[in-house]
Amino acid sequence: MPTVKSKCKVACKSCNLRRVKCDRTEEAPCTYCRLAGQDCQPIVSRRGKYKRNPDKSTATQPALRRSSRKQQNGRNPTIAVSGEPASDTIVINTSSPSFGGRNPTAEAQSCETSNLQSSTPPPRHGYQYSSTSPDSKVVYYGDSFNLDYILHQMGDSLGASRNGRTWEDTLEHLYFSQLGQSTKTQIEEHSRNQRLQLRDIGALRPFEKNASDDLIKVFFEMCYPQCPIFDRADFQLKYEAGRVSPLVLQAVYFVALNHCSEEVYKRAGFENRYLATFTCYQRAKTLYDTNYESDAIATLQAVYLLSFWWGSPMEQKDMWHWTGIACNRAQSLGLHQRKTYVGLSERNRKLWKRIWWTIYVHDISVTIMLGRTPHINDAYCSVEMLGEDDFETSDNELIDSDLFREPTRESRLYIIHLTDLYSRKASKCWLNIAGANFNESMILKSLDDLTSWKTSLPRELQHRESAVSVEDGLWTTLTHLNYFTVQVLIRRNGLNDPDRMKVGSIVFDAAVQIVRILEDLVSSQLLPFALMRSAPAVFAALSVQIANMRGCPSHVVDVSKHRARLCMMIINKLQDHSPPLLWYYRLFVRILRSMGCEIPDEDNRDASHHSGPSDQRLHGLHSPTADFLYNNPFENSSQAVDANYTSNDLSTGNPALCDFGLSGMTASFVFSSFLNSDLIDGTSTDLGNPNFDPSSL
Repeated sequence: MPTVKSKCKVACKSCNLRRVKCDRTEEAPCTYCRLAGQDCQPIVSRRGKYKRNPDKSTATQPALRRSSRKQQNGRNPTIAVSGEPASDTIVINTSSPSFGGRNPTAEAQSCETSNLQSSTPPPRHGYQYSSTSPDSKVVYYGDSFNLDYILHQMGDSLGASRNGRTWEDTLEHLYFSQLGQSTKTQIEEHSRNQRLQLRDIGALRPFEKNASDDLIKVFFEMCYPQCPIFDRADFQLKYEAGRVSPLVLQAVYFVALNHCSEEVYKRAGFENRYLATFTCYQRAKTLYDTNYESDAIATLQAVYLLSFWWGSPMEQKDMWHWTGIACNRAQSLGLHQRKTYVGLSERNRKLWKRIWWTIYVHDISVTIMLGRTPHINDAYCSVEMLGEDDFETSDNELIDSDLFREPTRESRLYIIHLTDLYSRKASKCWLNIAGANFNESMILKSLDDLTSWKTSLPRELQHRESAVSVEDGLWTTLTHLNYFTVQVLIRRNGLNDPDRMKVGSIVFDAAVQIVRILEDLVSSQLLPFALMRSAPAVFAALSVQIANMRGCPSHVVDVSKHRARLCMMIINKLQDHSPPLLWYYRLFVRILRSMGCEIPDEDNRDASHHSGPSDQRLHGLHSPTADFLYNNPFENSSQAVDANYTSNDLSTGNPALCDFGLSGMTASFVFSSFLNSDLIDGTSTDLGNPNFDPSSL
């Protein structure tokens, strides 16, 4: 007679985290772990070990229980760690109809140094977090959401405190338990497919330690001072323990790979920068699309970093797309309102405030650059401006200053005054110029306020005629680069003033200053530090130089041509970091040639386009993923391309890039309002003609 295998009394960790029934036995793993190919490890039972305290308010019991569970899991090193192999860490909650909207791995993580103070009042502004620890999960439902009212005003009506679940878990379980078995099976199958996809693309695995350390060092040295969206001590604690969110880690890798040297990205295993950034971007994007990360703040940090992706002029999920998601998520968390910060720990309050203003500055910057409507409405923002007290205090004993370099005071002042520039000056100017209520006197007043902003800068950020270095002058230089770029972009429409870009105008002088600043950065080998701001600056300056090549005295034309060549040299250097510049560079080559401004070595470059591969960064990337194919009509075509085919696109000469005509390039150029102005139309009439042969230029 066969022996009946009895079920264990304790569930495995995976089933416990997923809140599903576990059928493991002493001899065999459970069905879920067997299908997932992972170890079936039993949990440590806590039955009868909780301290009962009926005097505590029922409104705080769920948070206390979750905090207790987090601290227990934090002491157990065997629970899902993001740095371990994917087979041990991929746990996507199938008890949710969102197919993994809750990340058990993230819930199991905790900060060992955090302690929940019973005297801390619970927040009452529509968001939930388990403790004051920066490692806590954040869920936001809105200020007047009915469930928030039920939780805080009517007690635990869902019974979460009685079964050890959080009320969010209980809500999901209530819905999932009503589904039929066939539906549950399909959801679990979908979840398994997602886990396999994340494993196959390497989204859950960090780079080899030395390569990973190099990229983290690059990020905190070059990027973090411009976007202080992390708590350095908390990030280091998680990084050393292998507990950084995979979504955040891949996003950080992506930005770091775009700023690092060739040696660093090759040490990470990539032959070119495009493949390196493309790979990490796709990994982070897939993690986001599968709802892998359940921590709202971690997701917000990652989405902001993804907003620096610019893969193609024709790509829909571009910087504007990701910036919009970041702004919407930040506002859904209530980061734009003062009341949201009540009840937060001082550390979290500073972090959230820095995150908000970093995203705000980015939104206004991209809005003005593209000439669109901002995602954020200032009328609903009540957060105080950034101050020096909102930045982290020096903690040299805890933070590895070599890997997580501390920002200088000059860089902190840079962020503070950049926030002031975009929130109090640039945003108001743009509202008056592009808003529905056109008032010329208000526009002129706001423009005057913008012009006077530079005089209000502190002594540390006043422009100095001296050599620029990372330790001295870099952040001052970037402050002025931002200011002069805003001046050009804000005034480009110029209230129909035909002389708005001519010699002696504010726009002309700003463009000249941009060229000088970029020249200083190139000569000091600091251009990589300016990648986040250099593209709009160089395009703005170059467009003004083109506008002064016709109808101006000969000496002005000669000087404008010289500055235009310098701008083209800088764009050429930036091509390795922003693939769309390959198109725009060729566009400006044609325009400048039509004005008698030859770019050195361009004849040799044109010959090389037809004699061999023109862009080594795209070599071997003709069909990397489905996401790349829609930008490549040759790969999408049902007919094979003849090996001897020669592209009709004389602007690039490379069919792997795109069959993108000159008129199409002009239309998709982010500064097309310059090219369509009366100042340039006299030379570009033929450029807008789709039947025009660019080879005649």
